Amino acid sequence: VAMGYGFPCGREIDLLALNADEGAINKALFKKITVKDGFVNLSGIETQCQRILSAGGHSYESISASLMDALSRSVLDMTIFLSDKYNIDNFLYAGGVSCSHFLRNYLDRNLPSGINTAFGSPELNDYISRVLMTDPLLGNVTVTGEISNLKYHSSGHVYFSINDENSKINCFFPASYVRNLSYELGNGLQVIINGYINVYKKGGTYTLFVRTVTVAGEGNLAMAFQLLKDKLSKEGLFDPAHKKPIAAFPHKIGIITSRTGAAVQDILKIITDRNNLVDIIIFPVQVQGEGAAQDMADTLDMIGRDDSFSDIDTLILGRGGGSTEDLWAFNEEVLARAIYNCPIPVISAVGHEIDFSISDFVADRRAETPTAAAEMAVPDLREIRMGLEKQKQDLLSRLNAKVKTDSLMVENCMLEIKSAMERRLAEYSHRIETMKLFLEENNPASVLKKGYGILED
Repeated sequence: VAMGYGFPCGREIDLLALNADEGAINKALFKKITVKDGFVNLSGIETQCQRILSAGGHSYESISASLMDALSRSVLDMTIFLSDKYNIDNFLYAGGVSCSHFLRNYLDRNLPSGINTAFGSPELNDYISRVLMTDPLLGNVTVTGEISNLKYHSSGHVYFSINDENSKINCFFPASYVRNLSYELGNGLQVIINGYINVYKKGGTYTLFVRTVTVAGEGNLAMAFQLLKDKLSKEGLFDPAHKKPIAAFPHKIGIITSRTGAAVQDILKIITDRNNLVDIIIFPVQVQGEGAAQDMADTLDMIGRDDSFSDIDTLILGRGGGSTEDLWAFNEEVLARAIYNCPIPVISAVGHEIDFSISDFVADRRAETPTAAAEMAVPDLREIRMGLEKQKQDLLSRLNAKVKTDSLMVENCMLEIKSAMERRLAEYSHRIETMKLFLEENNPASVLKKGYGILED
């Protein structure tokens, strides 16, 4: 049984009582401290003290010793009562009782044999644990330091130490809290930890039980970024072979971003200006602060599982610019894995051109800005129409040129045919004329006309 109570006596009164002579105790001064059924009645003590001080005639040492004697008798009576009624042999005094030397000395002298008030190691560890847990500072403490001796247990718990050049604190990070971690931990990383101090009873050491971990400073954020990037790269999440092509002529676009941010307005304006035939679905999410990465990851998972969204051709995931801390949700592992597992092609559009996030490396395409993502997601109908018109003019021009060329070829062919026919006619005419002359010269009638005759027998 652990027992104790707060009483209206501080360290100064305890010291006054210890320094008083034994004869200074006046048992008649405090008569209203009574014990009944294990309860101590302290009502009226403060009023009695004020009355005794006002009346005078007693030293501070005498008043203090008398008060402490009355309190000691009440604690003794309560201990004996509880021991007899509940057959309890072991008592652990806490609170004001454990802090008062006068009370402890009195109890050591007067407790009956068989009642044990010595601490065993379990009881002492239990008591220390309660003291630490109820301490207003140690129950909710924030510590900064450098991580060392980092170990990931198969249970999901994480063990590490926080060091500086002069000291070390052992830390225990429960798996239930690790799941909410926004950063990849690594030895040498400077962090800010919030948690509470408790006793590791088996080892008899105190440990900082971690609730949250925040990376301190730009340099350490860059280190945390690189740690996660290396980890995911080794697992193949950035593999180009896994990346899906972006639809050239999409029918439906999904936008995952803040409902109230400037990014969603920029994306909508660009898409509607470029292509008013595309359907758009907006999935509002938290893009900054605690829980933002999980919210975006849950939305991606929901879209991938819900058949009603299977006709979405491309997803745009992003937000406008901000500080490294503002954009950090896009550097968390939970979101990276959700992008990797999404069956729909994802364009990552985070911040400005100089901002790179883990999401950019995992996504199927990276856009420098949300505006660039909108331009990447849909074709510009005006450019398509202009391109088609140019192709039409090019075809007409080529067709006209072809007609002209073929016309010239036909004309040349006609001239060549005409010339050939004329040559052939002239040739035939000449041959006919030659044959005509030959026939005329050899015609008998023609010979007779020249004065020749024919004799017949």
